[in-house]
Amino acid sequence: MNNAQAYVEGLSNEVLFEEWRNQYLSWTKTGVLEDGVIRSIEEKLNAMDESLHIHQAEQMFKDECTKRFARMMATVNQGVIKYAATIETLKENQSVKVPGDTYDYETDIKNAKEFVRDLKSLKK
Repeated sequence: MNNAQAYVEGLSNEVLFEEWRNQYLSWTKTGVLEDGVIRSIEEKLNAMDESLHIHQAEQMFKDECTKRFARMMATVNQGVIKYAATIETLKENQSVKVPGDTYDYETDIKNAKEFVRDLKSLKK
């Protein structure tokens, strides 16, 4: 199990999510699973214990995808909170009229709002 787990944990996010999009979703609809990450997990599991089969490989794959996706969403949520607070700070600083202050608050507020919007779109 350690060899299969190490393999799954060593995959990049891109590889996992490509597999999800290109193999796993197709498999759930058609019942046909081509060679790929899930088959590789199955082979590693079978090498340790022949009673383990594709459903254990599928579960390991889904568990890792879920764990990675949860981490990404936590990062996105923290980013939204952080940049929303930054926008409020910029607005507060802008409202305090200090003579000679030439800082471009409008541009930074606009850019921060766009960034928050982009982060929120990742959550959808």
